[in-house]
Amino acid sequence: MLNRHLMWQLQQLFKIKLQNKDGAFIDYWLALTLTIIPENLGNLDPISKFVQVRIALAAIALQVFSAGNIVGCTCDSRDS
Repeated sequence: MLNRHLMWQLQQLFKIKLQNKDGAFIDYWLALTLTIIPENLGNLDPISKFVQVRIALAAIALQVFSAGNIVGCTCDSRDS
């Protein structure tokens, strides 16, 4: 984790349309992400000057989030 936050690599954005009981259609924007874990406790690599990462275990690697949750996370991280 970097700054106590998990990192995800965005794989795909998609929209699903569902019909509620009233017959109205509701759109949901979702994001498929790949969970990545920093190597070396998130410290910068001395040569590349980037944080080296690896893909998480298959059981937790792929996650689906509401696109609104991702926007909320970006707003929270800027406030920290």
